[in-house]
Amino acid sequence: MTDRTRWGLAKFWAMTAAEQGVDVQDGAAFQRFADRAQRGEVAYDQQALTVIMERRLTGRALSGVARAEPQLPVMLPPDDELRRRAEASTAVAQLRGLAEWAGQGGRPVTATGRLRMAEARELVDVLGTGDKIEGVRSSADLPRLGLLVEWAKKARLVRVVKGRLYAVAKARPVLADPFQLWLRAFDACFELRQALIGARSGWHVESMLFDVYEDVLDDVLNTLYSLPYPMPWPRLRDTVHLAYRTSLQLDAGSDLQHRMWFEHADRDLRAVLDLLDDLGAVERDRGMADPVFLDIDLSDVGPELLADMPPELAELLGVAGAATDPAARERADARREELTAGPV
Repeated sequence: MTDRTRWGLAKFWAMTAAEQGVDVQDGAAFQRFADRAQRGEVAYDQQALTVIMERRLTGRALSGVARAEPQLPVMLPPDDELRRRAEASTAVAQLRGLAEWAGQGGRPVTATGRLRMAEARELVDVLGTGDKIEGVRSSADLPRLGLLVEWAKKARLVRVVKGRLYAVAKARPVLADPFQLWLRAFDACFELRQALIGARSGWHVESMLFDVYEDVLDDVLNTLYSLPYPMPWPRLRDTVHLAYRTSLQLDAGSDLQHRMWFEHADRDLRAVLDLLDDLGAVERDRGMADPVFLDIDLSDVGPELLADMPPELAELLGVAGAATDPAARERADARREELTAGPV
């Protein structure tokens, strides 16, 4: 009999759909199946899915398999629907508005390439950025507007030439197609590290997220798109914390300093999610966490996994071996309480 636990998430859901008579080559039919699955109306092998998710969350590959788990396939709606949704995106509208405002004639900028305050005030109103302009003396102090300008530059919608900000002529077809503009803006998100979470002045420092921004953004999106359940913030946050612990040296500093570092990085991660939400790349809501995120029982996977598992990962997944560290147990208990106390 086929061992379903050895499948990836993509194959698991595709085979489940096919077994129930769904034409997996029909995007609309598969999307209806996915919607029913998310509402809990689809019968599936819960035990096999639990094993697959445990393997995915621990990063453990099957014997003889060198590649990572495949991503759960995302069946896209028809192009017309994608364009409609892109047109409804706040960020898409603002980026298009910025390019139209700059125009072929261009707008003057300062010697450092920033908008002059007169033009910045006008653009804040035109785009509805929500920046507070009262008492502001430099456009550098208008964070949302500054982010949009950098975003448009990275997306190759505008550029600065000889002291003026121009719309890029070759971008006209992109600006005319909301979906193509959305795709251009999405790709540019990976280049917005400095504009989005960089230090604002010499008096500030970047958070831990700054050092691993592109890798974390890629991993976060893969995680959110791959899992069949909405990811609760505490789990997503602590998964990213694991990335910091495994890729950065955090031995130095007191517990208070560590807490401040993580809180700073959490604020930056929320800023990244705000950007993705404005674009329409993710959706955020409040609700109770799915029980699958509360505890993952790894008691049946054998001693090899537990012996080789990094302590930070054991703590994240609630493995019994992590309880030997009182501080780790305390953090795990606090996380579970946060997930069960109410909507997250």
